[in-house]
Amino acid sequence: MNLWIKRFLGGLPLIGCGAGFTAIAVASSAKPMNVGIGIFYAIFALYYLAGAVAGMMLLEGRRHALTLNFFYWLVQTVYFYSFVFSYILWAPFNLGAWWNLTSHEVGWSAQVGSTFYFALFHSKVDTAVGVNALAVACCAAVFVEYRRTRRLEEKEAERVGFDTAGQEVEAAAAA
Repeated sequence: MNLWIKRFLGGLPLIGCGAGFTAIAVASSAKPMNVGIGIFYAIFALYYLAGAVAGMMLLEGRRHALTLNFFYWLVQTVYFYSFVFSYILWAPFNLGAWWNLTSHEVGWSAQVGSTFYFALFHSKVDTAVGVNALAVACCAAVFVEYRRTRRLEEKEAERVGFDTAGQEVEAAAAA
């Protein structure tokens, strides 16, 4: 992976983690806490923490960093609003395109920071879907790099005489 792409994809989750924890701190100080809201904040705090770990692992070149980063970005790719269920999550940037299914409007948004939103049975909400283009691009870049490194590992394993799990290939099976 190109060093600057690695730095970019590794640094963004770290920045997103900081923005996410700041958003949680601001939101929790603005509303009275109860157990349900506390669980809600804890789930998103764990997500932001996992993002920071994924970013650090990528910067350090750890083995499962690409997989963890892929899922970190995948969760941010789509957002959805409806009166039954609403979900949005992005950090640290959102370059989104959305379509309001109720009023048949389309638009785009660009934001910096972090947002998390989850609601069930929320009245007076239009139905809308959106895609975070930055998250899709990061997801695609991580996936392409994962496939490239996986192919290289398989070729090296064949050359050395090991399978992809690191087990020695028996000569009888090869013959």
